[in-house]
Amino acid sequence: MKKLVLVLAITLLLAPVDSVTAGDENETSIIIHEIGAFRTDNESFTQSDGTQYPILYSMEAFHIKGSLSLDGGEGLTGKCLNIYVNPDINDIPISTTISDENGNFDWYVPTEVRIEELEGFHVVRIEFEPENSVAEGCESDAGGGFEGSARDIRVLVRSNVDIIIKENWQNPSGYAEGEIVEGEVVILRDRLDLTVEGGIVEFHKMFWNDSEWKTASIDRDVTDVDGSANFSFEYTQFNVPQHHEYTAEEGKWAVFVRFENTNDLYPLFVEKWLNSTPIIMPCTPSLLESACESTSEETVVTTPVNSGNEVPSIGFTHLIAIYFCAAFSYSRRNNTSLQS
Repeated sequence: MKKLVLVLAITLLLAPVDSVTAGDENETSIIIHEIGAFRTDNESFTQSDGTQYPILYSMEAFHIKGSLSLDGGEGLTGKCLNIYVNPDINDIPISTTISDENGNFDWYVPTEVRIEELEGFHVVRIEFEPENSVAEGCESDAGGGFEGSARDIRVLVRSNVDIIIKENWQNPSGYAEGEIVEGEVVILRDRLDLTVEGGIVEFHKMFWNDSEWKTASIDRDVTDVDGSANFSFEYTQFNVPQHHEYTAEEGKWAVFVRFENTNDLYPLFVEKWLNSTPIIMPCTPSLLESACESTSEETVVTTPVNSGNEVPSIGFTHLIAIYFCAAFSYSRRNNTSLQS
C-alpha cells in the first residue's frame, strides 16, 4: 500500500502542467464595433472583391465605437486610448478616448476634431499604450501591469464639393434669338477652397414645357487646373432643336449643373447639384430703340434634383412681352418693321 501511494505521488509530480504567466492574464485586445462619419452615419464602400471600407468625409467629424478588454473577455475600465490617423506618418494622436465601466468607448468630438485628409484611403488606429506617455495623448499607465494593443481600420475618405458660378449666364435684358448663352463654374472642395482638377461637370440644358423642366441635351466638360468648366449654346427661344415635338413655352430655358464622381473605381467625391441656377428668358425690343429689355422678373430657379419639380410660370404681362419679342424676331427674319 505504501509503495502504491509513493508511485502515485511521483506520477503527479512528473505530470506536465500548463504554465500560467502574468503576461497571459494581462494581454489586451481592442475591438472596433463601428466607425463612421458625423455622429451616427455608418456608410461603407464595397470593392469588387467584397472588401468593405467605412466612409469618412474630408474636414468633417467622425465617430468610433469599440471596446478594450482582456483576452479572457473582461472589459477594462477607465483606460485611456489614443486615436491616430495615418500613424506611419503622423505619430501625434488626433484625440483620446476613455473606456467605461464595461470597457466600451464611444468617441465623438463634433467641432474640434475632423478627418483632415484629402480623398483616398487612409488608416485610423486606436491604440492602448500603457507603457508610454504620448505627447498630446494618453499618460503612462504602467502600474496596471496590462500589455498594450492596437487596432487599425482602413477607411475611404470622400470630399464634398461646392459649385460656384464664375461667369453668370443671367442676362438682365434677356436673350435675343440666335444669341450665344455662355457660362462657367468652378468646383471647390468643401471647407478647404481647393479646386478640383479633372472633375466631370454636366450641364443639363433644360426647357420649360407643360409645367415642368424637360431635358434638351446634356453637355460635359472636364475641370481644368483652376477647377473651371464651361458651356455655351445658341439661344433658340421657343424652338427645341433636339426635340422638334416640343416647344420651349414662354421661351424659358435653364442650365442645371451637376458635378459627378470622377473615379470609376472609388467614389472619391460626392455628387453635387448647383442649388440654384439663372433662368434664361427672351428679351423684348424697346419700341423706341433696338435694344432688348427684360421680359421676366424671375432670375433664378431652384435646381430640381428629381425630375418633375415645378417652377412657377410667368404671368400675363410677361406673355405680352414675349409676343413683342416674337414679333421682333419675325420682323428681322422677314425684313419688315413693327407697326405702331
